[in-house]
Amino acid sequence: MLRSPGQPIFGLDTRRAGCGAMAAWSPLEFATLIPAQIVAGQAYDFLHVPVVAPSPSLLATERRGDLSGWRHFRERYNAELGDAALAVARAFVEAATVCGGLVVLLCAEPYEPDFADLLKDAQNRCHCHRFNLARRMTDAITADHLVSKVERVDLDAAAFADALLRGRTYEPRVRRL
Repeated sequence: MLRSPGQPIFGLDTRRAGCGAMAAWSPLEFATLIPAQIVAGQAYDFLHVPVVAPSPSLLATERRGDLSGWRHFRERYNAELGDAALAVARAFVEAATVCGGLVVLLCAEPYEPDFADLLKDAQNRCHCHRFNLARRMTDAITADHLVSKVERVDLDAAAFADALLRGRTYEPRVRRL
């Protein structure tokens, strides 16, 4: 799946501990096993940036059900995410962009490509800080560089597997942010 876009791949691990629901996908795998699967000559890099993850106390509060949904989580996360932490992640994205690369934001929460269009209850079931992080980085980059277009490429493992089983080429979903 990571070979399919035909671009350099840069994994930005935005999880606090570098693992989560898929605990096997740790920094070790992203730094060793995945590069071994990339086509020779395709650029790949990986960076674990725990400072852009929600704090352990925010995650614990959310898991206890002490927040009133995704919007409250997002407000607390935005308050936690300082400018310096955002600048670290943003620098990685900008460096990847210079060489025509694709940045993959890694998180432990389930993937939901149409998150912004979901009803409130559905957002509360599948929220993830990477959606908000991507939006904040996009806003900062477009404001500072007067870039008119930032695209989000959704790599969907289920769609990839389906295309493979049907003998089709997998085409990631691309949308403008």
